[in-house]
Amino acid sequence: MANFILQFGIAVAIIMTDSFIFSLSEKISFGDAVWWAIVTTTTVGYGDFYPKTIVGKFAAAILMFLGIGLIGYLTSTITNYFTNAQIVK
Repeated sequence: MANFILQFGIAVAIIMTDSFIFSLSEKISFGDAVWWAIVTTTTVGYGDFYPKTIVGKFAAAILMFLGIGLIGYLTSTITNYFTNAQIVK
């Protein structure tokens, strides 16, 4: 469980940091930037916000690569937890 909390904290930190960078570079509100970061991380990509500046595009690329890994890692941790919980019974 401690491993999951650490991973979740790292994921939130990356999303918030990237949201801050995206907000500043693209001149949008922080709330909209957080929305964009969550949508980008989960690979939904509505297209309502997208990077137009070089810094924004770089932040998006970093978040896309890290987001795929983070979601996969968190999902496997949750799956492992439930798998082990059933074996212990």
